[in-house]
Amino acid sequence: MQRDTTIGNYTFRPYVSAEIYFDTRYGQFARYRLIAGTTLPLTRHFTVEPYFAHQVDFVGSNAIVDALGLILTASF
Repeated sequence: MQRDTTIGNYTFRPYVSAEIYFDTRYGQFARYRLIAGTTLPLTRHFTVEPYFAHQVDFVGSNAIVDALGLILTASF
Protein backbone atom coordinates (compact mmCIF):
# COMPACT_ATOMS: atom_id res chain seq x y z
CA MET A 1 0.00 0.00 0.00
CA GLN A 2 1.38 3.43 -0.88
CA ARG A 3 0.10 6.94 -1.07
CA ASP A 4 1.52 10.25 -2.27
CA THR A 5 1.76 12.74 0.59
CA THR A 6 2.39 16.45 0.17
CA ILE A 7 3.76 18.84 2.77
CA GLY A 8 4.01 22.34 1.38
CA ASN A 9 5.48 21.94 -2.12
CA TYR A 10 7.25 18.65 -1.34
CA THR A 11 5.60 15.36 -2.38
CA PHE A 12 6.89 11.99 -1.15
CA ARG A 13 5.49 8.46 -1.16
CA PRO A 14 5.36 6.42 2.09
CA TYR A 15 4.54 2.73 1.69
CA VAL A 16 4.08 -0.54 3.56
CA SER A 17 3.99 -4.08 2.23
CA ALA A 18 3.42 -7.53 3.67
CA GLU A 19 4.28 -10.88 2.09
CA ILE A 20 3.51 -14.41 3.22
CA TYR A 21 5.42 -17.34 1.71
CA PHE A 22 4.09 -20.88 1.37
CA ASP A 23 6.77 -23.60 1.04
CA THR A 24 5.54 -26.61 -0.92
CA ARG A 25 8.42 -28.75 0.37
CA TYR A 26 6.92 -28.60 3.86
CA GLY A 27 3.28 -27.96 2.91
CA GLN A 28 2.97 -24.94 5.19
CA PHE A 29 3.52 -21.22 5.45
CA ALA A 30 7.24 -20.77 5.99
CA ARG A 31 7.95 -17.03 6.16
CA TYR A 32 6.47 -13.58 6.39
CA ARG A 33 8.06 -10.25 5.56
CA LEU A 34 6.93 -6.73 6.49
CA ILE A 35 8.47 -3.67 4.83
CA ALA A 36 7.89 0.03 5.52
CA GLY A 37 9.62 2.93 3.84
CA THR A 38 9.25 6.07 1.82
CA THR A 39 10.38 7.36 -1.57
CA LEU A 40 11.89 10.83 -1.29
CA PRO A 41 12.60 12.86 -4.44
CA LEU A 42 15.94 14.66 -4.29
CA THR A 43 15.98 16.22 -7.76
CA ARG A 44 14.10 15.66 -11.00
CA HIS A 45 16.27 12.61 -11.78
CA PHE A 46 17.21 11.23 -8.35
CA THR A 47 15.23 9.71 -5.50
CA VAL A 48 16.30 8.11 -2.26
CA GLU A 49 14.30 5.36 -0.55
CA PRO A 50 15.00 4.48 3.09
CA TYR A 51 13.16 1.40 4.36
CA PHE A 52 12.88 -1.05 7.25
CA ALA A 53 12.27 -4.78 6.71
CA HIS A 54 11.28 -7.44 9.26
CA GLN A 55 11.34 -11.10 8.20
CA VAL A 56 10.48 -14.20 10.21
CA ASP A 57 11.23 -17.75 8.99
CA PHE A 58 9.17 -20.50 10.63
CA VAL A 59 10.62 -23.51 8.82
CA GLY A 60 14.24 -24.52 8.49
CA SER A 61 16.42 -21.82 10.02
CA ASN A 62 13.77 -20.29 12.36
CA ALA A 63 15.51 -16.94 11.84
CA ILE A 64 14.30 -13.42 12.52
CA VAL A 65 15.93 -10.71 10.40
CA ASP A 66 15.55 -6.96 10.85
CA ALA A 67 17.19 -4.74 8.24
CA LEU A 68 17.54 -1.08 7.34
CA GLY A 69 18.11 -0.25 3.71
CA LEU A 70 18.69 2.72 1.46
CA ILE A 71 18.11 2.74 -2.29
CA LEU A 72 19.30 5.53 -4.58
CA THR A 73 17.45 5.65 -7.91
CA ALA A 74 18.62 7.59 -10.98
CA SER A 75 16.22 7.98 -13.90
CA PHE A 76 16.85 9.86 -17.12
